[in-house]
Amino acid sequence: MKEHNLVPSMSSAGNCHDNAVAGSFIATIKKRTIKRKLYSIREDSKAEIFNFIEMSYNPKKRHSHRWLITC
Repeated sequence: MKEHNLVPSMSSAGNCHDNAVAGSFIATIKKRTIKRKLYSIREDSKAEIFNFIEMSYNPKKRHSHRWLITC
């Protein structure tokens, strides 16, 4: 990356700023709401994702990675 003057988009493994939590959340949305669906307009998909987050997703769910608890 240095050779091409690129900056990595995430921190090293085990760091609190790793994107594993976000990746897991997005995977959950894909599995439970939008997988294999076609939407005629963008607003329909946005509404379904919003409803999933606000009504179905458990905001108190602990992440399975031990190292995130100490961050």
